[in-house]
Amino acid sequence: MAETIRQKVKFDLPPGKLFRFYMDPKLHAELIGAKTRVSSEPGSVFSAYGGDLRGKMLHVVRNKIIVQTWRGSDWDKKEMDSILTLVFNERDKGTELEMVHTNVPERFAADIREGWNEYYWKPWKIHIKKAK
Repeated sequence: MAETIRQKVKFDLPPGKLFRFYMDPKLHAELIGAKTRVSSEPGSVFSAYGGDLRGKMLHVVRNKIIVQTWRGSDWDKKEMDSILTLVFNERDKGTELEMVHTNVPERFAADIREGWNEYYWKPWKIHIKKAK
């Protein structure tokens, strides 16, 4: 059975700058500490952590939304790709990031749920704090 993971996280940074954390391959790689490939071109390949995470870009609206397929290298071939949606909402001089990650295999859901916090949101907040 597949699960949906939903998270809302607030950042003290405008949406455009936060959007860049994910969409700039060099900055993305710096923040997660691993090789990353990402482009806003629909159909282009996405990968992070040296290919342990991979997918394709489906839809990007600059500074507002990112939609991509997403899967771990350890997923069975019979398991469908998940769909990741990131929405960047401006809130009080900052951003409320809404993340919806659908079709996550149940056996990986708890780790992926925590992984978003540990490997993305936490490093992003540390980077923001250091930059101030």
